[in-house]
Amino acid sequence: MILTIIIVLLLFHASVEDIYQRTIGSLHVICLYILVALYSVMTETMSLQTTYVFLFGFIMFISIAVFSKGHFGIGDAMVIGALSWYIGTFSGFQHFLFAIAIVSIPWTVYWLIRYRKDNTLSGVFSGFKQVVPIGDVRVGDVLSSDNFMHGLTGVQIDRLRQEGHAALEIKKPFPFIPVIFIAFFITLLI
Repeated sequence: MILTIIIVLLLFHASVEDIYQRTIGSLHVICLYILVALYSVMTETMSLQTTYVFLFGFIMFISIAVFSKGHFGIGDAMVIGALSWYIGTFSGFQHFLFAIAIVSIPWTVYWLIRYRKDNTLSGVFSGFKQVVPIGDVRVGDVLSSDNFMHGLTGVQIDRLRQEGHAALEIKKPFPFIPVIFIAFFITLLI
């Protein structure tokens, strides 16, 4: 029970980070895998089916991340893989996927309205890319050429300034970790 609460709190923190920085830190993913592994060992839920569910979820979402060319991040896929391991059954994983689908609908509508309202995109469905002056680039912004959604760090932004870049084309992806967090929480309640 305590590990489940810690996992939920970790997902909440990762969700907040994803909303503000549009990226999830590697430390969140590593801690999540460690906590899920501890949960599996402590609750003795490690089984062949758990392994199959993890592999299925992990491979499915890593494939989606690779083929989406940066519109779905590797960090999101890694989190879903870890949570599929926690869930452990195919029926539970189906509930989790259904919850992701249901939560995604209002979440996507909200972000489409927000992007349109803020006029941050010339066309909402234009690939979610925008040219931003180098002075306005924030930590966590993702270069449009980055297919794996690695957010820029402060050091990288400073280096790009020193190289003389006046502006960068960045992606404006939807933060998806909050959807995963809410869907996981719903799955726990079912």
